[in-house]
Amino acid sequence: MKKIPAIFIFLFFTILNFFPIFVRGAYADVRLIFTGDIMTHVQQLEAAERGGGNYDFSPQFEKIRHLLDGDLVIGNFETTLAGAKRGFSGYPAFNTPDELAGELKNAGFNVLLLANNHIYDKGASGLKRTIEELDSRGFSLTGAWAEPSKSVDNSPLLIETKGIVIGIFNYTYGSNAPFDESKRAETHLNIIDEPSIRKDIRYLKNNGADFIIATFHWGNEYQPKPSKRQRDVAAVCFEEGADIIVGTHPHILQPIEVFESGGKIKMAAYSLGNFVSFQRTLPRERSAILAVNVTKSDRGAAISDISTPFFKSSKKRPVSSSKNRASCLQAVTHLPHVTHFLGSISTFMLSPSSR
Repeated sequence: MKKIPAIFIFLFFTILNFFPIFVRGAYADVRLIFTGDIMTHVQQLEAAERGGGNYDFSPQFEKIRHLLDGDLVIGNFETTLAGAKRGFSGYPAFNTPDELAGELKNAGFNVLLLANNHIYDKGASGLKRTIEELDSRGFSLTGAWAEPSKSVDNSPLLIETKGIVIGIFNYTYGSNAPFDESKRAETHLNIIDEPSIRKDIRYLKNNGADFIIATFHWGNEYQPKPSKRQRDVAAVCFEEGADIIVGTHPHILQPIEVFESGGKIKMAAYSLGNFVSFQRTLPRERSAILAVNVTKSDRGAAISDISTPFFKSSKKRPVSSSKNRASCLQAVTHLPHVTHFLGSISTFMLSPSSR
């Protein structure tokens, strides 16, 4: 009896392993996780303080860490890491200990959005140090830069994961701190501007992006519905070919809209609320963590599932038909976590919502 060469055995099992993928025509699948605003008010600093200039933010994320299970975990970094010499502070001019960056990394975040109204809270030098600290921990960053030259051709992110090239860009409506024109050569912040947005989307498409994510810090604070300006900017993004829009800044949840265009599922989440903050009144203490699956096939990359599977009363639903898309929209508007504390500030934490 002849022996079968080892190379044929290897090829046989390799083909067998990937056969189901070839059959369904899909050959890559990426899970995206989106959160809202990452903020640190003074009460959170007090809860994290351990003495001797040390801080530990890990207990604040302990109960929701398992929810941040994705290939890309993306959040709006709405504070600064300007250093202890500048004095740590909450609202209205945020400056947070560096330990927060380490904890966000441990929690699963790998992409942080910097275009927001608080990123200049400690001036251009504060922004530069924030970028240095986040960059040293391996975060992918977009929305603001320490060198304006990086905002010209490298403004949008291109991240390849599991064979899918994801494009991400980030803009804000403005900044609380007046911009110092003399610092223009040192830093850059993306301000919402339709021609620049069109340019970014075209840049991503021309440089191999399979799937494009537009992120904005926009809208009116504490308003449950998106403004006309938000909708107008969203329309520009979809017209140019963006697949997903995710917004922050209102500090409360706004509608999540799912629709079909050109045979693909599109989604606009106008505001995901506060991911972590000490805004204690309803609805500001409610937030959503959004999970989106993107599948790449021979027809390109597209949304294959939108869900909050970590919320007990919400089920993961496909979006392959109009009926299922309607169910999906209902699912993603649930409120999966809440900020709370028990008895004292030291117990401040995020917790999954049960209703």
